Amino acid sequence: VNGAFCSDKFDGPGNVLAHASLPTDQAGFVSEVHVDGDEPWHIYVNKHPADKFSLHYTLTHEIGHSLGLVHNKRKTSMMFAIQPDQQYPVKLDQNDIADIQRLYGEKIPNDPPRRTPAPPPPPPPSPDLCSLDRVNGILILENRMYISYKRYVWSIDLDGRTYNGPLALSNHMNFLHDNYTRVTAAYQSPSGDFVVFVDNLVYLVQYPEFSLRPSWPNTLQELGFPENALINGAVNTHRGRSYVVFNGNAVGEIDECDKDKRVAKFTPLEATFPGIPTGVTSIFRYIDGNLYFTTRAQFYKFNEFTRTVSSAGKFDLRILNIVCPKAELLQQLRDLLDRI
Repeated sequence: VNGAFCSDKFDGPGNVLAHASLPTDQAGFVSEVHVDGDEPWHIYVNKHPADKFSLHYTLTHEIGHSLGLVHNKRKTSMMFAIQPDQQYPVKLDQNDIADIQRLYGEKIPNDPPRRTPAPPPPPPPSPDLCSLDRVNGILILENRMYISYKRYVWSIDLDGRTYNGPLALSNHMNFLHDNYTRVTAAYQSPSGDFVVFVDNLVYLVQYPEFSLRPSWPNTLQELGFPENALINGAVNTHRGRSYVVFNGNAVGEIDECDKDKRVAKFTPLEATFPGIPTGVTSIFRYIDGNLYFTTRAQFYKFNEFTRTVSSAGKFDLRILNIVCPKAELLQQLRDLLDRI
């Protein structure tokens, strides 16, 4: 503002508002901007009243000079020689930007600061097989028993009845569709392949490769199930017939001679498996020659040859002679107390 360092005196209110020196090649040269302090200035960065000049606009114009820009004849330009009546908003036009880039080059954008990603949340703890009061499916293949619950599966040696921690089902079957909820049923067909029901899809899986057969999966409706079908369980019996229980009290028999595994006929649950109640959650064929049906809390041992329920009770993995580490430890304590 007007002072001893300005060699060119201003002319008072009106006329020349400010001036600046253009840059030179002299070493140590500093370009300056001088403003006439006698002018009525609007010093805020917003719209100015009609009787004042925008200091923001004027400084932007003069800084253009100090960077090397001269006046031009474009009325939309910040470097137009006459200050317009409307000086808000202060905005460079595209030619102003191009002019300054010709002098100094285009702006090189800075890389955004890199943020260290937050560590992923710890995975939820895997369920303990022996603490489950129900399971989604049980399937015996050769000398191993596979028990599924939600997105997990346990592989159990039928000789020792021991098991390790669960594996994700996708480790065995990486072809499962994204965001599936659980395996609702599975059985091994007489051909050796096994049929897996997942949500509304059915997968035909080659065993022991655990690879998906061509043209699968198919929808339940493509196999002949009604639109509203909810699968409860499936089994291939000791007689070699394949049944799927759905909607609580209906049974569809699969035609195993049909390569597309379509339903051959529908029957009521009571007519096919007398004594088995509604609410089945899983079915499996066991090595003792029986079929086992489970509900949310009960199991039913069914003899398909006599078509009767031979026993029933609260579902517990001990009916499958599975050794649970906690139960085994408790039994050892009981034995010790008995000896004492």
